[in-house]
Amino acid sequence: MKVICYVCLALSVIFVILFTSVELVSVMKPLYETQYEKNNVYEVEYVKNYPVSKVTDDVILYLADILDDMNQRGFFRDRENIHMTDVKTLFELGKIFRILSTKSPVWIIYSGLSFIIK
Repeated sequence: MKVICYVCLALSVIFVILFTSVELVSVMKPLYETQYEKNNVYEVEYVKNYPVSKVTDDVILYLADILDDMNQRGFFRDRENIHMTDVKTLFELGKIFRILSTKSPVWIIYSGLSFIIK
């Protein structure tokens, strides 16, 4: 029983670290800007007419669940909107899973202590 508790505890910690790091990286604007430069996004004709920095802010706020509509500036097409809706759903599921993974170690430690005390 202890081995199962330790495995569950280790997996919970791994999932908490994984989902937290993904969420933290997703809101780092310099990371987006570095990738834009690396992939020559600023040279694309479609992108030249838009304030890329503000669009990036909208995406970050959308993923952080602060904005309901990331396409306020009309930059994205239907395909991108559908994709980002799916991405936001995955982010929300990740948050829920992270919360559950945070609570399960507490339960595991508590139940482990009750085994030791008995």
